[in-house]
Amino acid sequence: NTTKKTYGTRVTGATLWDVPVYFRIEDRVGNVKYYTSYSVRVNPDGDRPIAQISYPTYNAASATGIQTLAGAVRISGEASDEVNEVTKVHIQVQKSKTNENSTTETDWDDVPGYSDVVVTGTYKWSYTLPTSDTEFQPSNGTKACLRFRVWAEDSSVPVKTGDKSAWVVIKTDK
Repeated sequence: NTTKKTYGTRVTGATLWDVPVYFRIEDRVGNVKYYTSYSVRVNPDGDRPIAQISYPTYNAASATGIQTLAGAVRISGEASDEVNEVTKVHIQVQKSKTNENSTTETDWDDVPGYSDVVVTGTYKWSYTLPTSDTEFQPSNGTKACLRFRVWAEDSSVPVKTGDKSAWVVIKTDK
């Protein structure tokens, strides 16, 4: 599965491109042969850091895929960079206005003080979400629905910031 562009073909579902490479070969007597069946796979974002969440993750045993966790929630993951050193990993936490998971962005609010927090660690990182704080509690006494995502920075000059990870959604129970 590919999408044709002017100078290459984008690999579907990835930020990779297959760029054609052509060779013109001429021998001493003037015979010319063209080779056009070669390509180079290029990752234009290969020098940007990547951060991902390894816990908690999607819960296949649940009908909604959402885990319900109690107490302080420890979030952990990894970050990497092909070229430079990972210097920071950030986390953003949002709370559902309806206490339910939603794909509508307007149904979510940043939790004050948790929209851009630098976590502990870089290549292996962790963060403990203090779910007992009042900011995380639902107003109606049910379980709160939270989501979070991460991104990393590297040591290049200027600093390169990776894409934000996919959201992970959880419910919290006191």
